[in-house]
Amino acid sequence: PEGVDLVRRTETEPTWRLRLSLRDVTTAGSRRHAEWASPRAAGRTVSYERGVLRERYENTEQGILLGLTLPGIPGIDEAREGEASFDLDTDLHMETSFDRREVSFYENGGRQVRLRLVRAEDDLGRDISAGLTARGKTLTLRYRSAAGGASSIGIELSLTGPAASFTGQGLSVTPDWIAEIDQAGAQFGWSASTAGDVNGDGYSDLII
Repeated sequence: PEGVDLVRRTETEPTWRLRLSLRDVTTAGSRRHAEWASPRAAGRTVSYERGVLRERYENTEQGILLGLTLPGIPGIDEAREGEASFDLDTDLHMETSFDRREVSFYENGGRQVRLRLVRAEDDLGRDISAGLTARGKTLTLRYRSAAGGASSIGIELSLTGPAASFTGQGLSVTPDWIAEIDQAGAQFGWSASTAGDVNGDGYSDLII
């Protein structure tokens, strides 16, 4: 299944669930469904290329940075509104801040995850207004483009708290197979690359 699951780095069996999956983007009344995409991993970053929609998830010491590139509307005189909708699967209690810049997720009264709007700007570098709403099984990001239009919109969100790591489609924290070398001088593979800290044990994992 598609989507990104957020987990604590220190937990092998999560005590709660939180999954985000980009569903569609609506701009000026035109809705685009998110195309299926395979994840591309590079270090601590996983990205999804969905045609004109792009997602980037980066594990950091503070938590996760979520970067979105969304379609704009070039060549218009007035500001236009758009929104990106995510399927949201969680058993945590949700609260949206008064200014719509944050959504907090709680378990037994304690905040486990804070989703915060960090940056919203168009491809010309102009700041644009944006806000978050979580309701039911949908997380909605609404934004308003600047007058004059833009070819694309860049949004950056942060996810902080005990959930400081993620797994997603194609990024299992358990191995699909294990191989051992029992011969001296045997060649295990021809090339290697870092995969980042996939299983959250504090050490970089290796792709061969």
